[in-house]
Amino acid sequence: MVAFSEYDRIYCQREQVLSAFAAASLFSWLFLPMQSITISPRPEEGGSNDVFHFSRIHLGDSLPIAMARHQHLLFSQLHLRPGKTVLALFCGNGAISQQLVQFSDVNVVGIDTDVHLISRAKIAAEEAGLADRLTYHHARDVYETLEKFPDCSFDAVFAIELGYRITSPTAFYNHIERLLKPSGRFATYEWCFTDAMTPANKEHAVAAQDLLRSFPKMAQIDSIGTITDLASTFRAAGLVNVAATDLALRDKDIPWYRPLESHESSRSKSPLSLSWWYDQLSIGTLLTAGRLRIFSPMVLVTGEKWSKRL
Repeated sequence: MVAFSEYDRIYCQREQVLSAFAAASLFSWLFLPMQSITISPRPEEGGSNDVFHFSRIHLGDSLPIAMARHQHLLFSQLHLRPGKTVLALFCGNGAISQQLVQFSDVNVVGIDTDVHLISRAKIAAEEAGLADRLTYHHARDVYETLEKFPDCSFDAVFAIELGYRITSPTAFYNHIERLLKPSGRFATYEWCFTDAMTPANKEHAVAAQDLLRSFPKMAQIDSIGTITDLASTFRAAGLVNVAATDLALRDKDIPWYRPLESHESSRSKSPLSLSWWYDQLSIGTLLTAGRLRIFSPMVLVTGEKWSKRL
């Protein structure tokens, strides 16, 4: 009970800080959008430690505040206690993993296929004095790297926008189930086609195919499924208590694709370069699918490993 009270106190303090900055950021978000959208250049170009992922955006948010809230919501789904060990899939430069360590007082093991990002993550952990709590591994092949971990290695696993980076979702989630300890939690934000998607609608069908073709890996395996499909894949891997919620359905929020619109309308000469998307990003196809409401990049999916106590 003490641990949860401390967790709640820290969370409330963070939310108070976020709220204080939210009012001041309203003008910059609505009228100077690109100043609020800090996207990291590719590692080899030498950039900041900023990261980008889609998130719910409330009126008055700057993008960093929106992303922080999005991350903290994901963290809360892991049901962590201090001292637990968490696996961060495709951890990037480690910024989000570092947030989790500081937020929940846990240990994090991060893996990513980009050696440059892993190098930056290790440096950042050293500079923050958290090298004993943060461990990073370069994964030439994600599946082979996961196979090296013993069964029941982690109390929780998390990822953000994972699906377009894996080639066999079923095999991947089977690995996750194996690596979790009994009652361990897996939480992810995932890309899905929504219930509004109607294959018989020509506009929907063309937009969906264009989106898939924008990401070569997805085009090969048709990896974006429906929300129901994703939940079924979790269950097929042996995860239980599976829940899936599309956070993009909150009508009072600013649309998740607003950062892309801001970039598209900007005259800035700097290209939008996301550290884990590289040259695969097609802003146009994402905008089209988002405006049609047939696609969401923020479906929150959670599940846990079966335990006799369940």
